[in-house]
Amino acid sequence: MLLSCEARARVIQQYHPQLSKTKAAVELGKRQHLLSCEDNTLFRPSDIMVGADGALYVSDWFDSGVGGHRAADTTHYGTIYRLAPKGFKPSIPMRKNDPIEDAISLLKSPAVHVRYTGFEKLKVIGTPALPDVLKLTQSDHHWHAARAVSLLPYLGERGIEACLERLNHSNAEQRILAFRALRSTGSTIFLKEGGQIDGLLYSELDPVSIMSTGGIQQMVPRSRIKNIRRRNKTSLMLFADQLGFSVQELADLAAFMVNLNKTSDQVTPKSSLFEE
Repeated sequence: MLLSCEARARVIQQYHPQLSKTKAAVELGKRQHLLSCEDNTLFRPSDIMVGADGALYVSDWFDSGVGGHRAADTTHYGTIYRLAPKGFKPSIPMRKNDPIEDAISLLKSPAVHVRYTGFEKLKVIGTPALPDVLKLTQSDHHWHAARAVSLLPYLGERGIEACLERLNHSNAEQRILAFRALRSTGSTIFLKEGGQIDGLLYSELDPVSIMSTGGIQQMVPRSRIKNIRRRNKTSLMLFADQLGFSVQELADLAAFMVNLNKTSDQVTPKSSLFEE
């Protein structure tokens, strides 16, 4: 479920995204109201998020108007609401003596900041965490399984191999998930004649298929390859010289963008979209 606050309309909207029939895009689906208070102009939900305890928390800004030029509140007054089932008892996972088990528990959390902590801890642990992460990829809870697949490329060569195998999975969602996980890490092909190719490996058969800098797909014969290093830190965007920019032209472009941002900040919107 995707949640979004709309302070102007005084509602919290909910969506249930689904893959399209072609499996090539995500559709938000029908928009519904999770919570609304259209008759009270002081109800201005500005943000909503999941807490570490699993409950939803909404920040409500008490203001009769919205927008920088219509704000009437000068005291920054508001409140925080907690949304939870009746009889809900807050519960935060307790730490155990096993660092991998602790990190897996954090990874399962519905709270973004909590599961991010678990994700980063498992990345640091690396290969020793692979058996537990592979087990989680088989979970009936598809969100938990998806997070585990996203971790695989960070858990050593065996983790990368497990993720590459999923590129041939019968389920389209699993193939897309594995592709995105691999894309977030990347690889470097070192050539025997010197030089290297940075990009995303599609296939390690002969020839090796790699999507390289600038989104160019290359087929590299195994006979030309000295070594393949997975997980690089090189951007796949084209460099300035590859785009034909000189150092001075790049500096001029950067100065233009900075000036453009300063100019746009001084413009006062006149659209009725900013009116109450």
